[in-house]
Amino acid sequence: MKLCIYIFLVLINFNAFSQGSVWITHLPAPDTLQSGKHFTLVFVVNVKNENVDSVKARITLADGWNVLSERKFVSSDNSSARFFYSIFTPTKAIAGYYKVRFDTYIEERLRGFKVLDLRIKEVRNIEILPINSPEFLKEGALYESEFLVQNLGNRSESLTISSPRGILEGQTQNVILLPNTSIVVKLKQIIPLTSQSSWTATSEIVVLTKGKAEPYRGFSSVPVFAAKPPKTDSYRRFPIEAGGTLLSYSLGNNNQNSYQYFVTGNGSIDAKQRHFVDFNIRGPSQRFFPVVGAYDNYSLGYNFKENLKIVAGDYFLTFNNLMEFGRYGRGLLLQGEHGKLSSKIFFQKARFYPFQKESYGADLALNIREGLNITASYFSKTTFDRKEWFKTDMIGLGVKALRTNLNLETELAVNKVFVKYDFAFFNRFFFSRNRISISNNLIYSGKNFFGFYNNSQLMITNIGYYLTKKIGVGINHNYSLINPSLDVLVYNTSPFNNVLMFYSSYDVNSQNRLFLHYTIGQRKDRQEPATYDYHENIGNLNYNLNTKKVRTFSQFRYGYTRNKLAIVNDGLTSRRVYFSSLVQPSFRVVKTVWLGGYFEHQYTSRFSMLNEAEHYFYYGGTINAFYKENFSASLMYRNNYAPDELHQIRSFLDASITLNLKHHRFSLSGGRVFHPNPDLRGQNTLFFSITYALKVNVPVSRIKNVGRVMGKITGLTPDVRRDGILVSVGDKQYLTDHLGGFVFDNLVENKYTMTLKKDYQHAGVISTVKMPLEISVVKDSTSYIEIPLSKTGTVSGSVTLENSVNSKIDLPFMLIKLYNDKASIITDLKPDGEFSFKEVIPGIWKLKAFFSGENTGFLIEMDEREIKVTADKNQTVHFTVKQRERRILFSDQNFQISSKK
Repeated sequence: MKLCIYIFLVLINFNAFSQGSVWITHLPAPDTLQSGKHFTLVFVVNVKNENVDSVKARITLADGWNVLSERKFVSSDNSSARFFYSIFTPTKAIAGYYKVRFDTYIEERLRGFKVLDLRIKEVRNIEILPINSPEFLKEGALYESEFLVQNLGNRSESLTISSPRGILEGQTQNVILLPNTSIVVKLKQIIPLTSQSSWTATSEIVVLTKGKAEPYRGFSSVPVFAAKPPKTDSYRRFPIEAGGTLLSYSLGNNNQNSYQYFVTGNGSIDAKQRHFVDFNIRGPSQRFFPVVGAYDNYSLGYNFKENLKIVAGDYFLTFNNLMEFGRYGRGLLLQGEHGKLSSKIFFQKARFYPFQKESYGADLALNIREGLNITASYFSKTTFDRKEWFKTDMIGLGVKALRTNLNLETELAVNKVFVKYDFAFFNRFFFSRNRISISNNLIYSGKNFFGFYNNSQLMITNIGYYLTKKIGVGINHNYSLINPSLDVLVYNTSPFNNVLMFYSSYDVNSQNRLFLHYTIGQRKDRQEPATYDYHENIGNLNYNLNTKKVRTFSQFRYGYTRNKLAIVNDGLTSRRVYFSSLVQPSFRVVKTVWLGGYFEHQYTSRFSMLNEAEHYFYYGGTINAFYKENFSASLMYRNNYAPDELHQIRSFLDASITLNLKHHRFSLSGGRVFHPNPDLRGQNTLFFSITYALKVNVPVSRIKNVGRVMGKITGLTPDVRRDGILVSVGDKQYLTDHLGGFVFDNLVENKYTMTLKKDYQHAGVISTVKMPLEISVVKDSTSYIEIPLSKTGTVSGSVTLENSVNSKIDLPFMLIKLYNDKASIITDLKPDGEFSFKEVIPGIWKLKAFFSGENTGFLIEMDEREIKVTADKNQTVHFTVKQRERRILFSDQNFQISSKK
């Protein structure tokens, strides 16, 4: 008996409840549903020994769900029926599981049912809207802003609210926000004092939701105006810095001390800011100070809008990637734009590259359309190679294409030297779409090509693919064997690299990232004598932490290296175990100070001539401090570098302090550096410099044909503030001072419109003269304007309908007019029959009620009144509307009507 009961219960819960010969199945339902969307369910009812036409069905849904349509289809053999239901989920349905029950009936008897558990997909959406922001603020004021934080998703959210700019009121941690609800967040911040006449203050809140990496951000901006009247200048000025530098340099027993002077300027020289000039004067040359770049510099530049550029003297030339990618020299450069055409022509003599003399060239570019242009180039120079000087001429062609997902830059150059033609090729390619990204950098130059590269090959290729939004994989190949013609000031060598990397990355969230890769390759020092030459197979794990107060980079590597420079008896070197660990943390001690460290350990045979693994320890630290734009200081120390890192200039100690004041700038710098050289000497190169600069705004020309407008807000009682009222003249704006005064300088002779804008502190105050006010500015003169303000009153009232005939008649559309001989204001009635006039100037006014259009069926009792408006008081007026009475009069006289033909 118990067994029968058990089997019966199992049958009830297996797929469907059935009686007799009715079985219920269903076609696959969607895995997840979206709120506010429709979907379809299909149930299949199979019958045996029953009339399928007699099968009826009923579907039961969760609250708020609706059936849009339902249909029944009977199979051709009358053995089954399909029931189709189109169902709409509520727009505000909360994420989770919901039950849907399908019942079948035959002759009003329940013959089976089916229950489905359907899941509403989780939607996370936080919206932040700024509300109740002031129209403008005064410097030094309290900026109170409010943000409406809404949960437009369908799940409850746990919020952490913060702001980088002010103080939040109320609870900000673990705030629970239910679906389709909102909260108001209040933020307070003090507006700082600046030297600017006007700027924009921004308030910001950051909302972080539990389980979501990216935060939501809300912003609100408001104009800020100076608390003091801006200083005016009747001259057009050009900013210049002039000063000097004391230099000290020490290498072994060689000590050098010297000085330099400098004068620099950069700015516009005309009123419409179309002509820009910049110049540099620095000397005398101190080329034995390689670290601080203490060479002389004399240059003059001129720009006309963005159409023309001229540089004379010393300048840094980047002509193109193949012919001349970076050269400092002295000469002349002209560059211009002419519609779709742009051109460049130059002459230059290299200053810090002893294997090159004069060079000149030109190019012409055609902008076919936005993001696509073609450039033709010509370049000629005199260079030294193979123990002789010779001249080479090059021609080239380049194409640049920029699209949303594609960036392509290609160049081809050809030259003829020693009766031989040779060429160079450059290509930079980047493509990204959906989850895949592909990039490639390629440089090739032949043995007889003498542009910026000679006998060089470089190919860097990367293919990356994001498996998910957080997990990415890829492959990278780096082959570098280049010979760039660098200036001697660059201090850089070009080691050989051939490295293949397989990598994977995992973005845990916006603050944590893991990077795992495996590399196979070779690195070789191409200087003589070489300090390293090894093959490696290395596994690497990187971890990055980036928060507001802590930043950490850590790296752990393990693998094998084969040192090809090692001296062994059999001529072969065996591979050795390699492992290293590196931690580079930094901490924000206070808002403006960061402390950092560097700690690395390597166990390797890379640099041992006996192929023996050795321990190497590297450590150091950094300090960075700043205060606004006025002060910055930094200190960096490293005890040493690995030999394969010393292919460019390296600092073992670097310190700098800069104090930037309004009219003065002081800076100190010093340290100990290493310059790449074959014998690795010179690691104790010490340098020190101190610089002072005086900032001067030199008058260029007097501002002519301008006038001045001064004025004052009057008419208010002492208890009403006169400062903080925004006065606008044309496109200039100014806040009144504590006496209500304002001033506008350098206005071009013309007619202007003056307007006033009040903040919330001046509610209930209005100008007694009609605004906006038209004013005339005459050159070389001052106009004085007084704007009287007055406290205002209010007028309010109501209109009612008295109807003795039909109580269902509505009040007709009416207007209320408030007027006198100076002003007129009209308003309509609210739905409840009330009206109001705010900020009315005190005095005698007339108030008139009238119908809009013809309303002959109604009368207004006393439709016009005379009222007296008083400051800070409300005047109430009531109007009554009556329906006109229609009367039929009967007479006792007889009337005879006849018709004669």
